[in-house]
Amino acid sequence: MGKQGIKSLLSLMMAVVLIFTLLPVYPAAAAGGSLKITNLSPDIKAPTNSANGKIDIIGTFQDVNTSTITYVIESMVGDKVVGSSSGGDRQPDTGDNKTFKFYQVNVKSGLNRITVKATTTTGQEVSNQAYVTFIDAPNLSSVKVGAEDTQENVPFVVSSQTPSITVEAPNAADVTLNGNSMFSGGAGTFYATPTLTQGSNKLTFVVKSATSSYAETRTLVYYDGNAQVYNTKIGTTAIEPNTTVEGSPSGQLSGEVVIAMPASGTAPNTLDGKITFNKIVDNTPQVYTNFNEASVTLTKKDTVGTSLVIYSFRTTASVDALDSGSYQLDLRVNSQQRATVNFKVRGTNDSYIKSIYQLYGVTNGASSISSYSSKVLFDAGTSPYVSVPELPLWIAVDTGNSAAVNIKVDGTALPAGNYKAFTDSSGTGYNVYQITKLQSGRQTLTFEYGSDSVSVPINYQSAPYIQVTNLYNEQVFTSAEDVKSVQGRLINFTAATNTVTVEYSGRTKTVTSTDGTFSLSSADFPLTLTPGSNTLTLSGTTDGKKVSTTLNLYLIENDSIQIENFHPLPVNSLTQDNALFIPGEKDKYTTNELSMDVEFAITPADTADEIIVRLDGNKKETRLTRGTGTSWSQSTGELRVSSKAGTVNGFIIEDLSLPTTGDLKVTVFVRKGTSTTSKTLTVTRELRPYTILSPKLPNESVITQNFLDISIQAEGATSVLVGKLTLEKGDKDIFRGRLTGLKAGKNTVKFVVNAGKTKTNGTFEVNYSSENVQGAQYSTTMPSGGKLKLFKGDLQISLPKGTLLREINPTPGSQSPTISLFDKQELIAGIASPLDGRTLKIYNQVNVNDGQGGYRDGQLKLLESNGTMISRMVPKPHFGYASNLYWTDAGYFTSTATSDDYKTVPGNQPYTTPGFESRSSKQWLEPTQTGTITIKYDPKLVDASAGNLGIWRLNGNEWINLGGTVNKSAKTVTAPLDGFGYYAVLGLRYSYGDVIAQSDLRESVEMMMSRGVMKAKDANEFGVNEVITRGEFATMLVRMLNIPLDYDEDITKRTFDDVGPVTNQYMDYRYIETAVRKGIIRGTGPRVFMPYNTLSREDATMMIARAMNLKLTDNTKAKAGLEKAFTDATTINASYAGAVLAVTKGKYMEGKANKLEEGQKKATYRFDPKATFTRAEAADIAVKVMKKMKSL
Repeated sequence: MGKQGIKSLLSLMMAVVLIFTLLPVYPAAAAGGSLKITNLSPDIKAPTNSANGKIDIIGTFQDVNTSTITYVIESMVGDKVVGSSSGGDRQPDTGDNKTFKFYQVNVKSGLNRITVKATTTTGQEVSNQAYVTFIDAPNLSSVKVGAEDTQENVPFVVSSQTPSITVEAPNAADVTLNGNSMFSGGAGTFYATPTLTQGSNKLTFVVKSATSSYAETRTLVYYDGNAQVYNTKIGTTAIEPNTTVEGSPSGQLSGEVVIAMPASGTAPNTLDGKITFNKIVDNTPQVYTNFNEASVTLTKKDTVGTSLVIYSFRTTASVDALDSGSYQLDLRVNSQQRATVNFKVRGTNDSYIKSIYQLYGVTNGASSISSYSSKVLFDAGTSPYVSVPELPLWIAVDTGNSAAVNIKVDGTALPAGNYKAFTDSSGTGYNVYQITKLQSGRQTLTFEYGSDSVSVPINYQSAPYIQVTNLYNEQVFTSAEDVKSVQGRLINFTAATNTVTVEYSGRTKTVTSTDGTFSLSSADFPLTLTPGSNTLTLSGTTDGKKVSTTLNLYLIENDSIQIENFHPLPVNSLTQDNALFIPGEKDKYTTNELSMDVEFAITPADTADEIIVRLDGNKKETRLTRGTGTSWSQSTGELRVSSKAGTVNGFIIEDLSLPTTGDLKVTVFVRKGTSTTSKTLTVTRELRPYTILSPKLPNESVITQNFLDISIQAEGATSVLVGKLTLEKGDKDIFRGRLTGLKAGKNTVKFVVNAGKTKTNGTFEVNYSSENVQGAQYSTTMPSGGKLKLFKGDLQISLPKGTLLREINPTPGSQSPTISLFDKQELIAGIASPLDGRTLKIYNQVNVNDGQGGYRDGQLKLLESNGTMISRMVPKPHFGYASNLYWTDAGYFTSTATSDDYKTVPGNQPYTTPGFESRSSKQWLEPTQTGTITIKYDPKLVDASAGNLGIWRLNGNEWINLGGTVNKSAKTVTAPLDGFGYYAVLGLRYSYGDVIAQSDLRESVEMMMSRGVMKAKDANEFGVNEVITRGEFATMLVRMLNIPLDYDEDITKRTFDDVGPVTNQYMDYRYIETAVRKGIIRGTGPRVFMPYNTLSREDATMMIARAMNLKLTDNTKAKAGLEKAFTDATTINASYAGAVLAVTKGKYMEGKANKLEEGQKKATYRFDPKATFTRAEAADIAVKVMKKMKSL
């Protein structure tokens, strides 16, 4: 091609390029679908931080097959993946076809990459990634005693020696209380019931996660019926009972003391006390002169429930600086109750035992030691003793100098021939002792130095044994020549020279030991391993007793796979429990459990190709295939197999059902290429006579209710009797029933399991703590006397004899199911949380279906509050709680109840399904006669505020003000009771502006508002200056006099055509209809009442007189009497004269003063019969009426 041709070609190409650059740019076509994680960070440099090991994965999707949405969790260090797990066959929630939600997905400690992927509708794969850092740090969010929160460094008083303690610790794998593990109830909640000693008890909680730990302390003061002093100080130095204080404390004596509440129920603000302060010399108290029965004033600080009072004290005089010795503080309260505190003082320069250690790997000469490999504190801690498996026992006592230490055994000096003292040349300067002889068994070693002594309980196990020091049982080797020698020690062999026989692979060899050690080299004795298991046995004889040790050693070639850690687990637990699954021969276990998880691990995990899990041969099979590295996914099968969290080679076979009796064999095959390794686990299930599911012990050994829902699983049983109570048999051979009438304190519950002709007796104990705390519940039947006192009298219910229970709101005139109230239907009452209405927060899931054909009896669960209940517990504006919130329930008739078969559901706690917020209007019972409810209000509330208290009832969505009569001396309010639900005393917290402006009538208005007689106009004002209407005053009268409502739900049967069913804040159709039926009011015409018309003063007198049944004078005579009292008597309607006279004489209403004329000295009055009056004036009249009726 010539130059001209080339130029033409280039011109053409440039023209084409120029054309393309001028074309419009459109977005690239989508791949046919999309995924996006929306709740987690997509940035690896700024991942979402989570303090929880379980997260939700939420996002959006478009045009993908929902059945293909899955996830992969990859554990990362930097940008390197070190482990992974997949969602397997988990399906997301895609209910709205727009969002996907995976709930409670496990993530590992550190950085996690979450990949969600799916297949689009066009067959392509799409994915999206996000990053989460799981901060596996434990946190102690709360420590509760019963339902009460506690605080660090603030002593908490209890009256139970075994209080129920609940700890909330998110992320915690374990929580220990004074060294003992607490019971895990799941969801980061742990329980314990420690046994306290009288007085102050220090509790140390250690919260542990997989990688870290955290500790907090609490101080519980146990009141055992005697006064207890705590939080004691001399000056600023804290004095704990039976402890040693260093230094020379001085200053005023101060502290707190808890004593019993006086029988009157009211504790004085101050009490007189006497303090005696002694120094104990030769077991004899020597009294400090200034503190011999020295007077001290005790000031009330707080109360604990209704039975205990806390007082604080501080002396006027001071204690001089104390020298070393033992001391006792003795406090007497009112010359009756006494409390003591014993302690010691150790001077700064005093000699004492600082620490005691046990030494290991000691290198010693004839009289001194030159070194040791390690040391540990020689202290039993929370254990009953220190285990001593062999002698000699090397002990180092740190006293700070070389003076001798005396050693005693069970109070008697250790014989000189049983131990030897050594000087310490290692540089630590301890007093070192080699103990060479002790009696076998439990004993106490006491070390004495000067006036100080330390005792350590030990258990010397003198049984001889052969210890192999360079090999261990089930050790795995990868080469046949890895075992070079057998080395060990002879423990507790008494002879100076001993022989050891080594048996291996059909050959034997004898080794002689002169110093308690032995060694056999492979050069002298062949120790070559063969593939699989190899048995090594060492035996010897001492004191005529044959002793042997056997080790199993395994040779696993480098290209083979090993199945390890193969054992059963309790369902949903990662901790092996040999009490539930008892080990037998190799890979064999026995249990009574109905189901189990199985754990196993494979080594190495990154070279195997496939894992196969089979049950009983091949009844069920599941296969897992390996992806990249140690990532495994389930390819086929109905068994659920998942990766064990926190491992790269561990697996869990989930929720395997065990046979009623007999064996279940679980076999794991691991394939690598053409070779396969397998291992079989055999679990034998045996019938158990019974299992107590509820109460779950020891967690529910202390309860705050007088009843107990019992659940006992007794396989093959025909009946279970608890005393006279026959439990009802349900599925899975679970017998259930409610035991009532528990007594305060310890209750021993005995039961009998009948299986054919076999009877098995059982028993358990629960401690009923009857303190008035949130969560306390009480179940009972109404006594024949019709009066019920609950929660130490703080709640009282009284009903007339002959009262029945009926379905709520029956239609008048129709038949309604009824049941006897007395000695028949169980009532339940509880002290509820005012925040959410819960009467208990943790419960045993008795008779709760697990959705998989089983039940959750025996599983404790946190009862979550809900937003609906929280919002309903909020009192109406202007009011607040002035008492405990009480829950009452008598149950309801079942939907299948007929006139011949009235089955009832007993009363229950408000969150039981159906919950309070979702119970229908028919799922309640009510008494056929109105009774009374009496509630004790806050005893600290001053009498001046008591007038603004009233009992309110919540049944449904709204708080209803029932009013009530206040007894200031008893600190109670009594109101009518005609139903069940929540009850509380509420007090007026703040008023309305227009009420405050009515200085002379404010008290009356607020009182009537508090008692529910009158309601406010709206949220901003009460409406004190509005004129009272006929309808509102009639409504007020019914409320004032507590007249039971009498009306017809059929509006066509109403008395007045102009009084409709619509009510407002001023008047209520039901009350007006009741007023006319009871004869309190009359119409202004046929079937006409004119409820919205204003009410004249003379009309009001007629309503009052009729409502109160006042005795009326003849109108003619009354008219004459009125003319003497009022200057406008002639204007009073003649037919009202008797009513006006009776009402004014009773001073329910009074006349109005006329203006004095010039020269007039005696005041005159008018009645203003045609005048109206305001709502404030109506409130004043109502107060006078109710005072007369003694209903305030």
